[in-house]
Amino acid sequence: MDYICCNSTYAVDGDKTSLSPRYPSGDFFCTHSDSLAYQQSWWAVDLQEVYVIIGVDIFGRTDCCTDQLANFDVEVFMPTCTSNNWNYVEDGCKINCHYQAAASQRITVSCPSNTKGRYIRIRRRDTSYLVICEVEVYGNRIINFHKSGKGMKFIPNPKRNNIRKQILMDFNELTRKMRCKFHYSGKNNNKHIHPLYLQSGHIPPRGNVALENYLIDTKLELSKLEVKQFRDNLSKLERKALIELKHNDSIYVSKADKNNTTVIVNKIDYIKAGTSHLNSNHYLKINEPTTNVVVKSIKDIVENLYRKTEIDSQTYNFLKSNNESKHGHMYLLPKIHKLNLEIINEAFRDGQIVGNINIPYRPIINKCNSPTRGIERLLNLI
Repeated sequence: MDYICCNSTYAVDGDKTSLSPRYPSGDFFCTHSDSLAYQQSWWAVDLQEVYVIIGVDIFGRTDCCTDQLANFDVEVFMPTCTSNNWNYVEDGCKINCHYQAAASQRITVSCPSNTKGRYIRIRRRDTSYLVICEVEVYGNRIINFHKSGKGMKFIPNPKRNNIRKQILMDFNELTRKMRCKFHYSGKNNNKHIHPLYLQSGHIPPRGNVALENYLIDTKLELSKLEVKQFRDNLSKLERKALIELKHNDSIYVSKADKNNTTVIVNKIDYIKAGTSHLNSNHYLKINEPTTNVVVKSIKDIVENLYRKTEIDSQTYNFLKSNNESKHGHMYLLPKIHKLNLEIINEAFRDGQIVGNINIPYRPIINKCNSPTRGIERLLNLI
């Protein structure tokens, strides 16, 4: 909604040098709303395409009137939300990126992770004036959002042989469980299952004619299933790009910390971040792996506890079952939700890359199949 002097386009004219009236001419290059007692003041912009919105930088007047940039919401809408009526957008259709209560000359807003939209609206919660001199929106464009977005329909063309093999494996496991259910039916049904019970994969002998006939008939029917070949829905350029990314040794692809966003980082920077973390005072460098020594120590302790009857046989078997132990390894998850919008602004100026972004990482120690994995599970039960 425009006041008679100040067009809404002034907030996106790219001019941040006119954040106050020019004297002596008095030229004013900020958007200025009218003040209506029955309606909230607002300003909106159409980004033309759908973006993942990272943040919004809002500039107000620098000479006075900071109260005219206060008590407002920054809202993000998808293309289906506006219905050509900016005044009455349903609350469930928009994402509230930020609420600003205090007056300010400039507000830098960081939107919640994975905020998507095409329209940005800045709306006061009262009917006072809204004055905005410049707005900058930062985000990542979702290429061909409506036409080529795969979503859950991403099909990289699975092999037909693998599908048949998986069906057979699943049926064999079902067969084993049904035979176990019949063979042990009525035997120790009330027996408490030990929390550290190791599944043996035991296959009981065949016994019941009706059950075996059912399993044979089912297997025959499964063998008649015609496995359809799924058609690849990737274009040649998309497949070529995936292959190039797969064989690009200069990058590291990872999921982000706190969400499932895919992050591509420079491998050299990734290694430097990991090395810097390991060189801190919290770690001690050793000359060679001590995995075998740790395995032997744990084995001796477990056997000693069992001899003293301080642990039962199930716990003993569980703790000594890891015969192929390997040392754990560390990897890093990029904490992109911690990035400050001002840091991004410093690295990107006028659409050009002018600096580097130092991404913070969260170290994760993967101890699957490590010597202490069984002990950790035991401690979790205590």
